[in-house]
Amino acid sequence: MYIRSVYSVGCGLGGKLGHGSRTDEKYPRLIEQFQLLNLQPMVVAAGAWHAAVVGRDGRVCTWGWGRYGCLGHGNEECESVPKVVDALSKVKAVHVATGDYTTFVVSDDGDVYSFGCGESASLGHNGDGDGQVWPSSVWSYVYILIDFVSLTWKERSLPDFLVSWNKS
Repeated sequence: MYIRSVYSVGCGLGGKLGHGSRTDEKYPRLIEQFQLLNLQPMVVAAGAWHAAVVGRDGRVCTWGWGRYGCLGHGNEECESVPKVVDALSKVKAVHVATGDYTTFVVSDDGDVYSFGCGESASLGHNGDGDGQVWPSSVWSYVYILIDFVSLTWKERSLPDFLVSWNKS
């Protein structure tokens, strides 16, 4: 089963709704870029400032605010439409989670990659807490196979969100 359509609604700052603009949307609107990319969304994750999707073929797309490199494109630029994370081209992703300027990707063989803000060592790397603008492997799990990552958001207001419908 795959998600037939992905819609977004709310604040469009930084292009985080994925429609190619930075305007707000009062009603759910279809994100059309997935058709252009020939990508069938399987997993959708929406953070406060950016979003991500895993396609049926394992490709990962991100869009929105690129602060701290949370989109994984090697820079801190905003993307107003979903863009494939080329640095993960050799990885078949099965899950993605987004948080405040952080993104985590789980591969089909259990490897975990993270990118974005590394404050308080939140990316799971053995570094000094700096951010990562490129996906980087989280320190190795020898005996644990990870198949799901979940992040929580601790702000007082609710984030904008994506809505998906499953294929019947």
